Amino acid sequence: MPLVESYFRNATNVNAVWTYSAQNCMEEFRAEFPEVVVIYRQFQEAVSRCIEVSRESGSVTRKKDRSSRRTDETINAAEEIENEPRTSIRRLAQQMDLSVGTCHAILRKDMHIYPYKITSVQELLPVDPPRRLEFCNWFLNGLNNDDDTLRKSFCTDEAWFHRTD
Repeated sequence: MPLVESYFRNATNVNAVWTYSAQNCMEEFRAEFPEVVVIYRQFQEAVSRCIEVSRESGSVTRKKDRSSRRTDETINAAEEIENEPRTSIRRLAQQMDLSVGTCHAILRKDMHIYPYKITSVQELLPVDPPRRLEFCNWFLNGLNNDDDTLRKSFCTDEAWFHRTD
């Protein structure tokens, strides 16, 4: 609320017309917090949002009684994604008229579904096993020699294989 108070406190009255300025508010903010880097456009947008919320609700704090859109009905509707697993979260949000964040929460917290992306790679050829063995030996030697090989490595245990006949 001090930001809103500063905005109104720094207004000027010219010919019985009040003029409000985010610039004056920002100057007061800079005087109070000289070590903070302030970008005028972002500051102006923040002040505008605070003023708008303040005028609508009389407060700049979030509403405490926000109702969750994660109801049994929306969770059941989201289960349709299992029939179409390639549907994106954004598309699901559009279809259900929910926010992307709410759909993401439903999928993760309620349905225990986590997104992943399948990546197609080349098939293994007969020359590949010796190369793989050579790489594994190099990696093990790096671990045994206290090299920081492990720190520079990233491993995952997921893979998809497609048969080509």
